Amino acid sequence: MKMIPSKILYPFLFLALYGCVGPETYIANFTVVDDNSISYGGSGKVLAPATITYTVEVWRTDPAMEEGDTAAVATAVGESVTFTVEDTSGGSTNSTVSVTDSTGKASLTVYTGEQDGIINVTALPEHAQNAANAPTINVFMETELVTLSSSDVEETSSTTVDATVTSLNGTPVSGATVYFLVNSSPGTGAVVSPIAQTDLSGIAQATVVLPATTGAVVIQAATDHSQAGITSFSITESEESTIEILGSEEDLVFD
Repeated sequence: MKMIPSKILYPFLFLALYGCVGPETYIANFTVVDDNSISYGGSGKVLAPATITYTVEVWRTDPAMEEGDTAAVATAVGESVTFTVEDTSGGSTNSTVSVTDSTGKASLTVYTGEQDGIINVTALPEHAQNAANAPTINVFMETELVTLSSSDVEETSSTTVDATVTSLNGTPVSGATVYFLVNSSPGTGAVVSPIAQTDLSGIAQATVVLPATTGAVVIQAATDHSQAGITSFSITESEESTIEILGSEEDLVFD
C-alpha cells in the first residue's frame, strides 16, 4: 500500500559524538529512502518487493576541539563505513562495506525478501567508536486488495464509507485492520475515523464527518498488506436549502 507520492524520506540525524580515535572524531547522518512506502498506520513501513537505499554522511571534526564539542567542520572523504544488516524478510544487499565519496557519503542498498519481516541497519565509520542506527523498517507482503464504496450525499453532518478487504484471489478477509484517510475535501475539510476492523464479510466501515460546504470528497484506505483503495463522492446542496432560497425570492415584492 503506498500513498501518493510513492516515495517517502526518513531523515534521522545522529548528533552523538563518536569519540576521538587518533586525531579525529566522526559523526554520521543517516537518510533512508524506499520506492514502495506504506504511509498508513505509522511510518517506517514498505510493501514488498521494495528497494531501500541507506545513505550515511560522515563528518570530520577538528581534533583540537574540547571533549564533548559536536561541531562538525568538514566531511570525511575516503572513510570506510561498515554496515550491519538484520533482515528477517529474507532480502539481500549489494555490499556491506562502502567508502565515502567526495561529499562524505557512503551508501547501502537493501532488497526486501518475499515475506513479512523487519530490517535494521547500523553503520560504523572506520574511525568511530560507536555505530549509528537507522530507523527500523517493517516489511509487508502484498496479499490483500481493498475496494471502497460510497454514495453522493446532500448537505449533512456525516456519512459512511465501506472498505471491502479480500485476498488476491477474492476471499473476504475478516479481522483486518483498515487505515482510512481523507485525500481531498472542500472547505475546512472532512474528517474520517482513521482505523476500523473488517467483519466476517471482510467489510470495514468508517464515519466521515463532513464540512458545511458542497463539493467532492476523496477517501483512501488500505491495510498493511495492500495498495490503497480510493473512492470519491459529492456533497450536494440539500432540497431544504433550495426551498428556503426559492421561498425568500417569492416573498420579494416589486412595485
